Amino acid sequence: MRRFCNIIGSIFLIAFFLFSAYAYLYYEVSLTMENAFMEVGSDDIRDTGVSLSAHDPISILLLGVDSDEARGAVGRSDTIMVLTLNPHAGTAKLLSIPRDTRTEIIGRGYQDKINHAFAFGGAEMSVNTVQNFLGIPIDYVAAINMDGIEELIELVGTVTVTNPFEFSTDGFTFPEGVIHLNSAETLAYIRMRYEDPEGDFGRQRRQRDVLISLAQSLAIHAITNYQAILSATGEHLATNLPLEGLVTLATSYWQSFNNLEQLQLYGTGQMIDGIYYQIIEGEEVSAIRTTLRQHLGLE
Repeated sequence: MRRFCNIIGSIFLIAFFLFSAYAYLYYEVSLTMENAFMEVGSDDIRDTGVSLSAHDPISILLLGVDSDEARGAVGRSDTIMVLTLNPHAGTAKLLSIPRDTRTEIIGRGYQDKINHAFAFGGAEMSVNTVQNFLGIPIDYVAAINMDGIEELIELVGTVTVTNPFEFSTDGFTFPEGVIHLNSAETLAYIRMRYEDPEGDFGRQRRQRDVLISLAQSLAIHAITNYQAILSATGEHLATNLPLEGLVTLATSYWQSFNNLEQLQLYGTGQMIDGIYYQIIEGEEVSAIRTTLRQHLGLE
C-alpha cells in the first residue's frame, strides 16, 4: 500500500467538507444541497443499519467524473476514493483506487476497468462494484465533475509549484523552477506522464506539489470567500447524503480529520486482449479490506 491520494480526489475532499461545514448555516446553501441530492439504490451489505445521528463509523465513496454530468451514467469516474470516518476513535482513512483496476463490474457480470462502472450504471453501479471489490459496505456516495474542480482552482487564482524540469504538453510550456499556474495550466501540469523520466511516480509528485499549494489557498479563501467555494462545488456535486447528514458530518465527524491516514492500492500494469489494466494482488486487497473493516467496527 502506498500512502498517496491523487490531486483531484483530494481537492474534492476539501471542497466537499468545506461545503458540509457551512451547509447548516445558510439557507441559500441548503437550497443548493437540495438540488445536489440524488437517490442511489445500491445493494445493502451491512448486517445492521448505520446511523449518522448515533455517530456510527461510516464510509463514503468519492468519485471525480470526467463529464458535465455527475448524476447520470455519463462519462467515467477517473478518480475513485473511499473515505471512512470513525468519530468514536477520532480518525479517518482515505483510500485511492487506481482507475484502471481490473475487477468484476457488478450488474454486468464480467471484468473491466473499475472506472467504467460509472459509465455503465452511474453512482449505483460504482457503489456496488467498489463494495464487491473491497468487501466493505459503502454507506454514501458523492460525485463531482471536472468543471467543479476547475472552478475551485479559478477561485484561488493560481497555484505555485517548483517544476523539476522543463516540458511542454497540451499547448503549454512549463519552465524549470518556481512557476505560477492558472486552472487550465494546472490541469495540464498534473496530467502529463509520458514525458516524465519517473513516469507515473513523477506525475504523483507533481500532483502532491499542486495539492499542497491549492489546499493552503483554499483554506485562506474559505475564511473570506466561502460562499463562492460552496457555489462552485454545489453546481457540480451530486450526493445521496441529505442536508441533515451534511450537518451531522460538519458537527460530529469533522474532528476525525485531525487524524487522517491516506492509503492507496498499488498494482502492476498488464495488457489483456490489447487493453491496459492495473492488476491488484489479492494480498494487497485483503490487507486494505482488513484495515477498513476494522476502522468501520466490522468483524
